[in-house]
Amino acid sequence: MSSASKPKTPHTKVDRPTTDGEGDEEVTVVPVPLLDDNYSYVLLHKASRTAALVDPADPYPVVKLMQEQYSDYQIHTILTTHKHCQSPSQQMDAVASD
Repeated sequence: MSSASKPKTPHTKVDRPTTDGEGDEEVTVVPVPLLDDNYSYVLLHKASRTAALVDPADPYPVVKLMQEQYSDYQIHTILTTHKHCQSPSQQMDAVASD
């Protein structure tokens, strides 16, 4: 079977928001589908109302999610786990200038 005919399987086990921890340690992980077969993640720290973005290869859906559902959170950190064509600051600057 060629790779083109194989069904796409998401490479994540987190397919909906998941919360762990209690009180000041509570963090919610929100997966954000990107492109055809990729995910970014938003890590929300409830106590400080800060967010970390993980691998926002296409920042537009991530920023849209933040604006529509988590506007009371401040983006504090952007993490990349592998190479993307733009640096995180370039990605976010592109979104901010639109």
